[in-house]
Amino acid sequence: MRFHWVQRGHEQLATSVDLPAGDDGNGPAHPTVIVVHGLTGQRLGKSYHLVEFARMLSARGLAVVRFDQAGCGESTGRFEELTIPSMIADTRAVCDWAAAQPWCDAQRLAFVGLSLGALPVVACENEYGPFASALWAPVYDMPRVFGNTAKTGLRAILEHQGWVPYRGVRIGKGFVDTLDAVDTGSQLAESAAPLLVCHSRADDVVRFEEGESYRDRCAAIGRACQFVEFVDANHDFADYAHRQKLLETTVAFIAERAGRSGPV
Repeated sequence: MRFHWVQRGHEQLATSVDLPAGDDGNGPAHPTVIVVHGLTGQRLGKSYHLVEFARMLSARGLAVVRFDQAGCGESTGRFEELTIPSMIADTRAVCDWAAAQPWCDAQRLAFVGLSLGALPVVACENEYGPFASALWAPVYDMPRVFGNTAKTGLRAILEHQGWVPYRGVRIGKGFVDTLDAVDTGSQLAESAAPLLVCHSRADDVVRFEEGESYRDRCAAIGRACQFVEFVDANHDFADYAHRQKLLETTVAFIAERAGRSGPV
């Protein structure tokens, strides 16, 4: 694994790159997977599952780029300033940086988006033309998710002090003001990349209906979508069996479309 700082405006994004064995960073160019974490996430993942995921893909001959959004993990910035548009800008900055590296085949990018990280993926697909995208417990309609989870009086608190506490950090008013930054249904129609969606009926953070919305929208527009339903996994797929099913399913999906299929 190689560590890099990627510049996005005045912020520095902490970025990890996993390359296939034998690549010293000078190529040859490999199909490259960009991993986009969700709200309060970071590039290591829950119980380091993104580290394991990256190693599984690099063993198949793919390069994998994981990064911390500005204000998250080791990146610079304040979490209170994170918004969906800033997440999209971070993702674009990392994609542009990766595309310029000798180990990256810029014509063969793929995306993996976790939870809220699905929205930057959807927003960037048309620009970068991925050969595949995978979404884990994805947000489809953020205003709907917010409405399902926000406590009474939250907007009044935001107006008064400009932020609200969430899992030990502060969500800023700018985040809530830009919940509708991505028109998911329209954006999905702008890409023909095959899509994998993994979601659990037991998810109590991002409801199962969000994943179903991806499946149903893809069916309506004729976009290929493989929908994998989990019954009792939590939002983070934290149980070992659920985690392994998630990782193995996604590795197989991406590797096959990259021409790197074989046993996981």
